[in-house]
Formats: sequence, structure tokens, C-alpha cells
Amino acid sequence: EKIKITKPEIEFWTKKELDYFLNEIKDNYLFKPVFIDVLTGLRIGELCGLRWKDVDFEKGIISINGQIVLDRTKKELLYTTILKTDTAFRKITIPKILIDYLKDLHDAINPLENDFIVKDRENKMCNPRNLSMNFTRTIQKYKKPINELKTVPDNYMQLKQITFHGLRHTHATLLIL
Repeated sequence: EKIKITKPEIEFWTKKELDYFLNEIKDNYLFKPVFIDVLTGLRIGELCGLRWKDVDFEKGIISINGQIVLDRTKKELLYTTILKTDTAFRKITIPKILIDYLKDLHDAINPLENDFIVKDRENKMCNPRNLSMNFTRTIQKYKKPINELKTVPDNYMQLKQITFHGLRHTHATLLIL
């Protein structure tokens, strides 16, 4: 007799939930990584390792060549060209809205080619774990049912808790629709 293994349900947001959250965080440092991730489906380490030289504005393509990882021995963040799988090295076509967003961002900050696109609040290499935890913490503000709130902000929407990796699933789900 075989024991049935139940896989955990994949968590993702609907377009309505995603739009609501992006609107709520538009002035928060999380906007950039969340916006880029839902339009590319990158793994969090790949997102943190994305550099300006990886973006081809003319062709509308980003190249995934590396990622940020934590060296547990030295306890420091490293950029590495070792990815999860061989097929993780890829080129992704990005939509015009993301091309325009990245162009505007590039023109505003005038970065070096090797600069990372996503940085932490101190403008340094972004730790994927910290980004993930900040994302999770931010969603907490939007998890409570309306009847549990003392005051209800305009247009409040209760969001389901997803992980940063859930944005990757959200991206894939939106592509299917």
C-alpha cells in the first residue's frame, strides 16, 4: 500500500492582489525588487545578483549569469556565477513596462555597468535573506481581516501571505492567464 504524499499548495497572488500591493509599496525600497521579480520570475539570489550590464535595453532582454549567495563559512555575501542548474543561465525577454522602468532608473542614477540593480537600504549588495524577510514582514500589514482592524484604510485589501518565492509563482500564473 502506497502512502499518498501531499505536496504543499503553491502560493501566489492574483493580478488584483499584486496591483494592490505594488500600489501600497510604491514609495518603499521593496517596490523595485518586487516589480522586477513579478515581471521576470527570477529566483531571489538571481534578482539580487542582476547587474546593469545584464540588461540589453535595445533588445529588451536580461541575461541571468550569476547570483548573490551567503558564504556561511566566512559569513559574507558573494556574487557567484554558479547557479542552481545549468539551464538557470538564460536570457529573458522583458516587457516594455519593465524596460521603460529600468531605463528611467538607469538615467536617474547613472550607475556603473557592474553595479547591482537591486541593492539594500544602505546602497550595498542586497542580502537575499533580508529581502525575503522584509517582504514577508511588509505583507503582515495587509493580512488582517477588516473586522480585526481598528481603522480601515481606504481601498484596504486583505492579502494572503506568500513568500518572496511566491512572486515567482505569481509571475508564472500571470503568464498563463
